[in-house]
Amino acid sequence: MSGEVKFRTSKKKLGSYPSVSVVFSITLALFAIGVFGALVIYSKDLERIVKENIRIEVYLKKTITAEEIAKLGKELAGKYYVQKNATDAIQFISKEDASKKFIKETG
Repeated sequence: MSGEVKFRTSKKKLGSYPSVSVVFSITLALFAIGVFGALVIYSKDLERIVKENIRIEVYLKKTITAEEIAKLGKELAGKYYVQKNATDAIQFISKEDASKKFIKETG
């Protein structure tokens, strides 16, 4: 035997068309980045839409005074999740008005 050592090298096959899978992967990644970017750009509009369409009802005790109602209204108006510059963002409906409205809606 001679002192030569032969190494066998084999090439790995990635498939018949490896460029197609690379192009597909890059396209998919760019599409995901684009969707996320659009979501970030329109997040202010989404926040405004959510603030306009969510309604919360708070029921107060019978013994609450008008001053406490006004204080509660000002406190709620200062919260970040309450829509600003809206005249009807916070409304107080008395028990009598609520019962009339309920009767009118339900018969």
